[in-house]
Amino acid sequence: MSQSAITIEDILNIDIPGGRLGYEIIMSDKSKNITMIISNSKHCCETYGVHTPSGISKFIGATYSHIIINGISECEDKIDEHARQIKIEIHTDRGIMEIILYNQHNGYYSHDVYIKTENINCYENL
Repeated sequence: MSQSAITIEDILNIDIPGGRLGYEIIMSDKSKNITMIISNSKHCCETYGVHTPSGISKFIGATYSHIIINGISECEDKIDEHARQIKIEIHTDRGIMEIILYNQHNGYYSHDVYIKTENINCYENL
């Protein structure tokens, strides 16, 4: 018996008052859904958020292959010495959907990051 392909059904934007930003990727097999959020729970004034250089709406309907979560690294467009990012790559038959959670801060405040996939449930501080 062959497995049926898992497709991306929808991409929901998360923008919760109080400072939670991110995406929820809804799959045809709901157990494969992916959630990624960066939070401003400390209500600091630094620049943080979500960047999507790959134009993610074109991936709705794509066949999902796998996900790669690159750990915390320095931001490419580093403003100060405490600029950090986590890059998430969702591989599909239409290419790679890239989502970057970032925080550019002064060293005093970090931002909580939550990423949930079928096999991963992690929290990080950026």
